[in-house]
Amino acid sequence: SFKKMEISGYFLPRCKVHTFPQIPEVASTFLHPGEIQILEDLIRIANQYKELKKFVQHYGTQSAGLIKPKQQKPSEEPLPQGLYLQALADGLDLAVKPYRDLIVQLEANYLKRPNLSLIFIYHQVSQYQSLFGFLLRLVSGVVTQRIHGCALLQYLQQHCLHGDERNYQAVKLIQNSVYAIFIKQLFGWLLHGKFVDQFGEFFIQHVDNTRSSPSAAGTPSVSVNSFSDNASINTELWRYEIRREILPYYFPASWAEKVLFIGQTVLMLNCDPRDSAEKRMIGGGERKVACEKRFATVKESLWGEQEYEFFKKFHQLQMDENLNIAKFEHIVDEIKVRVTEQMSEIAIKEADLVKQLKLIKDYYLL
Repeated sequence: SFKKMEISGYFLPRCKVHTFPQIPEVASTFLHPGEIQILEDLIRIANQYKELKKFVQHYGTQSAGLIKPKQQKPSEEPLPQGLYLQALADGLDLAVKPYRDLIVQLEANYLKRPNLSLIFIYHQVSQYQSLFGFLLRLVSGVVTQRIHGCALLQYLQQHCLHGDERNYQAVKLIQNSVYAIFIKQLFGWLLHGKFVDQFGEFFIQHVDNTRSSPSAAGTPSVSVNSFSDNASINTELWRYEIRREILPYYFPASWAEKVLFIGQTVLMLNCDPRDSAEKRMIGGGERKVACEKRFATVKESLWGEQEYEFFKKFHQLQMDENLNIAKFEHIVDEIKVRVTEQMSEIAIKEADLVKQLKLIKDYYLL
């Protein structure tokens, strides 16, 4: 299990890092004290990468469903599962990918030129020592504070404000990966009144899911909007609320209230009460076809070609390098205007609001 490595004219057995975390004493016979220090620094960098890789393998998407590595401490509880945590691990894997590529390149160079010195290898690898230390502190904060869901956005934003360009770019990679999940959930709620949230991570939650705290219990919960009658529509419509404890601080409370209102309104528009009358009149396959046609008609009348325009704007938000809260607010305001116009059209034209007001006036002034 030993390989010989030529260092300054000597041959030294190269030991596995996990077997000998420190340089063996026998090395002092063959190596200069300066070279021993270089070897220790190289091993330290390799161990830092090893710890980061453990986190990625345990929580990343690529290892989902595979056998997880054992916890270092039996007393440690694994973090609650979640799409945001998987995205963070995937972004972390992208952040350390240049190091892996560099190691592969160094190995190829060493095979071509076995006389490469330790100082050359150290010069190439040492640039990642500071980055790995920063990423380890970042991961340690997530583990110790047990940060879950949208709260990861705020945590990453706080660590993004960094003077080191390499650390800054690494956090931006992780942020982009996590924001992809957030924007997809936001898009689904604003345009369709529903979202897939298996682990209770979005800042808008069903009241029952919020009270039972699915993230703490470790049991996934899925937000599903399905109603059987008008009573259930009126009941379920107001069972959504904002979880302010995980709402990032840079999103104003007024913005979150708008998001909640728009989703509830879209949900109400998608659940047309006229479907109940149709269900009583028709049955079987005809009922299903009629409901599907009704939903398609409502969706088409609500967004039309604007749905694709909104999709492009949300996609642009995901592609932006820097976080721009003004863009989030502008898109939400645009959607709110469209939803309000649709509500006004239904109230004035379809429900004949003017006629209803006249009837109320005649009733009370008789």
